[in-house]
Amino acid sequence: MKTLGILITLALGMLNFSYAQDCSVFVPNKKGSEWEITNYNAKGKAEGSTKYKMVDINSSGSKTTFKIHMTAFDKKGKELMQNELEAFCDNGNFEFDMSFFFNEDMMGGMNEMDVDMEMEMSSLEMPNFSDPVGTTLEDGLVTVKMDMPGMGAMEMRFLYTDRKISNRESKTVPAGTFDCIVLDQTLKMKTILEMTINSKDWYADGIGMVRSETYRKGKLDSYSELTMMK
Repeated sequence: MKTLGILITLALGMLNFSYAQDCSVFVPNKKGSEWEITNYNAKGKAEGSTKYKMVDINSSGSKTTFKIHMTAFDKKGKELMQNELEAFCDNGNFEFDMSFFFNEDMMGGMNEMDVDMEMEMSSLEMPNFSDPVGTTLEDGLVTVKMDMPGMGAMEMRFLYTDRKISNRESKTVPAGTFDCIVLDQTLKMKTILEMTINSKDWYADGIGMVRSETYRKGKLDSYSELTMMK
């Protein structure tokens, strides 16, 4: 599949969900909702953003499907790509495919190349707001197979592990101050070399993801914040 690459933020907004399934949903539950996540480097300089719009919500039996349109922009505001994403609430559990968790750094700038790409991915379990501190979550795995111009075939593996709710605390972002649950996890990337990244994500009840931080070797590497929701 020809693509400009994948530029998707580490997380999406999350709002409470009042359907019969009674699960906490990590995307807005109102058709037409729009939100934006802005990405920054460790020094606080904006490196790009992603805007989302909830285009449809469809319920069938115990399952609700959320269809989302995303548009990614570089640090100068130039549009990089558009994509259609899906998320699901099924029998009280919320899941979305792992493509939600990619960003430009993880893909090594491949958004600027013409790359043949095939992805195999698991779904990623997300917590409920009622879950206590210390709750652990299942791992998630993505395998990306690429054919890169001048470089031939290449395989990349992204494994999300050590996922747990680590705290409940207040967090201030451009959109305001929110009471949040905090989700910690580890990303192990294996390509030619191996790399480990730790992340910490803040989610507010009725608002969604308000901040996400990534660390390499214990030092802040980048972060993302909720900068708009309507």
